[in-house]
Amino acid sequence: CVRVTAESPAVALTSQESSASLAKMFAQLVERAIPREYEKRKDWGRTKNLTTGIRTDGLRIHRRKKPVKHGVWKHYKVRLIEPEQTLAVLIDNLRPLEGGRVAFTLTLNAKFDLWARVKVYQYGVHMIALETVGDATIALTIDCEIGMDLKTRTGSPGVAIDPRVVDARLDITDFHLHRVSNAKGPIIRELGEEFPRIIEQELQGPKLVAKLNKAIEKKRDRLEMGFGELFGSSH
Repeated sequence: CVRVTAESPAVALTSQESSASLAKMFAQLVERAIPREYEKRKDWGRTKNLTTGIRTDGLRIHRRKKPVKHGVWKHYKVRLIEPEQTLAVLIDNLRPLEGGRVAFTLTLNAKFDLWARVKVYQYGVHMIALETVGDATIALTIDCEIGMDLKTRTGSPGVAIDPRVVDARLDITDFHLHRVSNAKGPIIRELGEEFPRIIEQELQGPKLVAKLNKAIEKKRDRLEMGFGELFGSSH
């Protein structure tokens, strides 16, 4: 039985069952906050000035320039594959904290489709265009805290649930490039390295912690309920 002292105005979570119920509720909230699709363009539309002519004005020389397409243009998409079947959320390490709060760890396992399009220009000359398809499996570990405060709801005593994400860690457990069209050599290796970086940027550490806590704040009014709703939801 998990017992928590109520040294603050928070309501003590006095049973393993009610604590697990709150953790499950928060797990569902976090699951819905995980982005289903992410899209990014890197250097897409990049140009460089090219000298197209020269004119003189007395002793001064003026170069005529115009912008032309140049560099490596990249367009990425990362999409969660059938989250209803592939997104699994596990609750672990449920433990009491001071002040009537409970801590626990959520582990999310998910699979993503990966797609990229790359165009290479050299001073306005189109050198190559290619498309890449792959997938990745990730394990996302999220440390969470949750507590309750007394609150009157529709004239009856109830609680306001106060959750918070503390930390997030990402592990890419499996990664595959299935197809790279019209390409060979270093560009394939570069794309293979870029995909994991994109996933990490979206689902790693402080950035994801801030995003999840922001999503929680948007749903703060939905985290209030009567005692019957709270303890009845665990059955």
